[in-house]
Amino acid sequence: MRALPFTVALLATLALTAGCASIKANLAETAKWQSLADRVTDGRVTVRLVPGQTGQYVHQTRTLDLGRDLTERDMMWLLAHELGHYAAGHTAATLENEIAANASGVAFLQAWGLSEADAVHLAEQEMLGVVRRGTRLTGASARAHNYCVEFRAVAAAHPAVSVPSNTTTLCPITTADK
Repeated sequence: MRALPFTVALLATLALTAGCASIKANLAETAKWQSLADRVTDGRVTVRLVPGQTGQYVHQTRTLDLGRDLTERDMMWLLAHELGHYAAGHTAATLENEIAANASGVAFLQAWGLSEADAVHLAEQEMLGVVRRGTRLTGASARAHNYCVEFRAVAAAHPAVSVPSNTTTLCPITTADK
């Protein structure tokens, strides 16, 4: 019977140790993204890692929720884009605001060390990747985004950067886009 309390104590210690390691890893990951945000916001935005694959900047609390179930490149773009909403003081989801956030996002990627071409190509991969996958957003974000129009705006702002030739096929220009 003496082994039972020892086993319970050992299991509790192992669970706490594993939990502490997980918390430390999450804090380190959050600190990494917070550090990037601080470089372009002077520490005025709080980054929180949240479950999922989306992000959101909340103007009232200056909080940026960053989906942690993404690749590092996906998270980098998402952080840059959402910080673009902060930089412009956006309080509503509109296509014009999304285009402006993308422009700032490309600039932030460059401030973090990406070349202009790499920043534009990352934006292309993220925005047109949504179109290629047929992913659908919900809520106000769904009504605000038109990834084809958004990427055309990024490409137009960076004419020296070549974009994939299939962009027109993937995103044909319609009268609604003009």
